[in-house]
Amino acid sequence: MLFSWKKILLKIIIIAVHAMILGALFFPQIRKLFTGEKKPTPEVQPVPTTQPVLEDTMPKSDAPQPTKPTETKKPVETAKPTEDPPTPPAETKKPVETAKPAETKKPVETAKPAETKKPSEPAKPANGTKGALAGLAPYRSGHYKLGVKELSPKVAKAVEIIRSGVLVDLDTHTILWEKNSSKIYPIASLTKMLTALMLLKRIETSPEVTLTTTVKVAKEDFSYIKSHNMGKGALLEAGDVFTLQEYLKCMVIASCNDAAYIIGKYLGDGDLATGIQRMNDQAKALGLNDMSFHTPNGLPVNPNGPNRRENQGSALSIAFLGECVMKSPEYMKWAGTKQDHIVHHRGNQTDLASTNHLLRDRVPGITGLKTGVTDGAGQCIALSCTRDKHTLLLVVMGVPTNGDKGKRRDEAAKLLLDWAFQQLPK
Repeated sequence: MLFSWKKILLKIIIIAVHAMILGALFFPQIRKLFTGEKKPTPEVQPVPTTQPVLEDTMPKSDAPQPTKPTETKKPVETAKPTEDPPTPPAETKKPVETAKPAETKKPVETAKPAETKKPSEPAKPANGTKGALAGLAPYRSGHYKLGVKELSPKVAKAVEIIRSGVLVDLDTHTILWEKNSSKIYPIASLTKMLTALMLLKRIETSPEVTLTTTVKVAKEDFSYIKSHNMGKGALLEAGDVFTLQEYLKCMVIASCNDAAYIIGKYLGDGDLATGIQRMNDQAKALGLNDMSFHTPNGLPVNPNGPNRRENQGSALSIAFLGECVMKSPEYMKWAGTKQDHIVHHRGNQTDLASTNHLLRDRVPGITGLKTGVTDGAGQCIALSCTRDKHTLLLVVMGVPTNGDKGKRRDEAAKLLLDWAFQQLPK
């Protein structure tokens, strides 16, 4: 029985093997189950669908499948991104147009500091006049119009000590007060306004002359200053070397006679007589025909002798001269300075204090101009004053010298200014 069972089992195995062989031959699905041939068939199908497409983008194409290549030509159309890249660069060419910083060559135009090659003009900045003095029109009749107003009793009393004077509203060139304003009297150190004006005009019109131009005090200058009793002044010494600006500030701030002498000689190109003659010529050119000059500082010639001569002019001429120097910022800078100093070549220092006590006493609005005093001229002062956008110019001459150092002169001037501003529209 055992042997027959084995026989039967063997036959069953043989029959099963034959069945599998027949099934594999005639039924592919069964063959796949036993042989595992899945991979070859799926790999054969993807190859024609993917890789050939990438190859077809090249000039190659498979002839056996004409339809599919035409369908795969769509990726070639998708290759239009290659058309897009060229266009953006064309658009990006616009930055090249914006790169018209060539138009920003305007900085080069702004670099027209080449036009600022006027360093010769910067040399003139020291005076700051910018042509104002070179083109001064001369004084003519009618330059000031009469508009005299009645003084208050207090002011009328105060001005009794004044020999000559005039008070002008510079905004309208109207005379608000005057006393003997056209009569000729000694002018003392009011002379220095013309001396300064001529120096500043020389600086303005002569490229080779600036405020930093230096002038040496020669031995003969020192001897002349000592022998002509010019007072304390700037205490100039032989061998001192100062700039024209330093001489100018000595003369305008502290009314230094020795500094005015040096400037006067400089105006005459080293000859004092020539400088004085040019001062007289300048006065005539300004239409100030009633003025005459013998010294550049206002000191009299032969003060104690029979032939005493002194610089002279009228209050009206002094007023016009004051108008002229007011056009120079350089002059007005020093006219409005209360204190300064210079240092000599030996190292010693001379202090400069303004002779304009109204400026030092802080009277409202005072900006300058010049003081003067001699025995013949008396106490004199020219004042510029601005309040509430109105500017007045006052000239006071001939107040008796009684040892009060100009106190009565200054009090009368202050009262006149206060009264005049009250007459003007607010």
